[in-house]
Amino acid sequence: MTEEQIERIAELVFQKLVKKQEEWDKQFAEEIRDQVVMDIVIKEKQLPDIDTRINNLQAHLERLLEKELYTEAQAVKERIDELKKELE
Repeated sequence: MTEEQIERIAELVFQKLVKKQEEWDKQFAEEIRDQVVMDIVIKEKQLPDIDTRINNLQAHLERLLEKELYTEAQAVKERIDELKKELE
């Protein structure tokens, strides 16, 4: 096998690994998001009213943004939006 052929094979393997890692990253982000949503719903059930829930979630959202946890922050933001719709 020539050096060029070895390099080509190595490049193909690398590209497949990169693609697989992207799939794993996406799956992991979805799993984290699902877990965050479940945690939010469980905590919300302990709170008395929607306004209190929204205020607590907004404080939590700010902490997540400060820590640059954007996937979790997006899930919290979506839940805040859902609760605000319930108030309308």
